[in-house]
Amino acid sequence: MSSNSVAQRVLLFNVVALPGILYTGKQFIPAKETLRKLTNLQKQFVCSTTTDPTRHKLNPALVFSPGEEGGLGLQDIQLALQATRCNLADKWLQGEKDLYKTAWRAKPPTKQH
Repeated sequence: MSSNSVAQRVLLFNVVALPGILYTGKQFIPAKETLRKLTNLQKQFVCSTTTDPTRHKLNPALVFSPGEEGGLGLQDIQLALQATRCNLADKWLQGEKDLYKTAWRAKPPTKQH
């Protein structure tokens, strides 16, 4: 399946690419240059097309606005990373367990003879 519309690419980016970026960004704070490259990659993915060499001319306010407000709902990577880190810090301060941290910090199972 190819994603032909900008809306389909926004959905694809938010569902497939963004979770990996956020998980990595939660564990390791990316450099400013990395954030810039990720943002450029996001723009190229959303606005590129294989059938027409021209770029889509879109208002960023429309692209980044939530779907409930009539926008396309593309997540801003830098803002999403900050929100993810704040959420994680809030969980740690409240003493809640983070499932990802628990999974990565867990000891490997021992062999039973």
